[in-house]
Amino acid sequence: MGIAFTNEQLRAIRSRGRNVLVSAAAGSGKTAVLTERVIAHVREGVSLEQLVVLTFTNAAAAEMKQRIARRLGELEPSPEVTAALEALDTAHIRTFDSYALFIVRKYGHLENVSRHARIGDPVLIVRMKKKLLDEIFDERYRREDEAFAAYISAFETKDDKISKERILDFHERIFLNPDPCALLGRVSDTSATLSAFEKHFKTYEELVKSRRDMFVRVLEDMENALTHEQALEYIDALRSQYRALLEADDYDDFVEALRRSDAFLNSAGVTRAIKREAPDEHAPFTHGRTKLKDIFDELRKTLCIDNRETHLEAFRASRVHLPVIAGLIREFHERLCAWQRESEHFDYTGVAQFALELLDRHPDVVTALKASITEVLVDEYQDTNPLQETFVEKITDNNVYMVGDIKQSIYRFRFADVGIFSEKYERYRRFQDGERIDLNLNFRSRKCVLEPLNTLFAGVMDKAIGGVDYTDGQALAY
Repeated sequence: MGIAFTNEQLRAIRSRGRNVLVSAAAGSGKTAVLTERVIAHVREGVSLEQLVVLTFTNAAAAEMKQRIARRLGELEPSPEVTAALEALDTAHIRTFDSYALFIVRKYGHLENVSRHARIGDPVLIVRMKKKLLDEIFDERYRREDEAFAAYISAFETKDDKISKERILDFHERIFLNPDPCALLGRVSDTSATLSAFEKHFKTYEELVKSRRDMFVRVLEDMENALTHEQALEYIDALRSQYRALLEADDYDDFVEALRRSDAFLNSAGVTRAIKREAPDEHAPFTHGRTKLKDIFDELRKTLCIDNRETHLEAFRASRVHLPVIAGLIREFHERLCAWQRESEHFDYTGVAQFALELLDRHPDVVTALKASITEVLVDEYQDTNPLQETFVEKITDNNVYMVGDIKQSIYRFRFADVGIFSEKYERYRRFQDGERIDLNLNFRSRKCVLEPLNTLFAGVMDKAIGGVDYTDGQALAY
């Protein structure tokens, strides 16, 4: 084999009998460990058909199959190894979407969907979604729905294009939740929304504060890293110019501080002086200054409404339209589901929703799947969304192996929720419902690369920004 695994890697390969979460930093041998765990199962007599390995891309699934095939080829011949090699092509080493489609094809007949169901052409799906929504809007116009007309009048000035885009976006987000109908019910209950406003505005305010705190940390990091006199004078000037921002305590304070702020302090002369007189400090200074300006610009865009009361007034004026919005989303979803099941063309979210619906409506399917699965192994677990998490929970019973790195989450655009990873990371620390294993030893980079990276991320990544405290076992070791 040629790999000498560390003690923590061996734990990650051998641990059995409970859920396992492996927090595997970049370069820590994550894929080798995941591959070796599959091999260990085969050596223990587990059939490859009894393992489900879920990834996020077809390329990752193909690479995993290649790695497993290569390792199996290195083993002494045996009936178990031969059976695994023969089963590899059809093994459940696939994406979440592909496995959901497998369930739909196998059990869809229970809901009158045949084995010919497939993931449809994305262009066709998008076109059909727009057509269905156009039909819904046209019907509302024809029957002169007063509530609908008031909604359009409140949010549109020219046509209804933006409203349609919002409905499509809201639908995608809401139906990635395991219980979307209950969520829609809460949205349309206008009596409960004032308390929701307080809750969400508090979250919004905390987000603004976290951005300001990052601004402070970057300033401090620059101060610690730089010695050039003009660089330090520039940092002092920033502190002076943005004193009100640095001392702001609530939303209204932040808005007022930014209103009084001029354009971000120019540094051209300072940058030239540092490049000429202290070239080693040029990169840290320009990088820090760019980061500060990005945060400052982001705050200005975020704080676009005058004050908290203006937010509340806008909320009160718009909440009357929530039942209309919820009704449009619900009707659109019903028509989309009907079309997908009749045509047997699903989008990625639709096939996952239908697979989960099959599991909810047919407990015998859940029983059969659980009986056939020894373990579900999830790669890149930090990119799981709530629908995928519920899906895995339905087909497992304390036999999930999750591996990922919260610092490498890249699927937010598909509504990945790093909170799923971080919640288990904290809970499994106490061995509640599972075991947590940290792989932080980096085999890919040298000390001179890792040290500045650790310094940078220790200053900017915490639970508020990134979902995990970088100083709590996340730093890359060498």
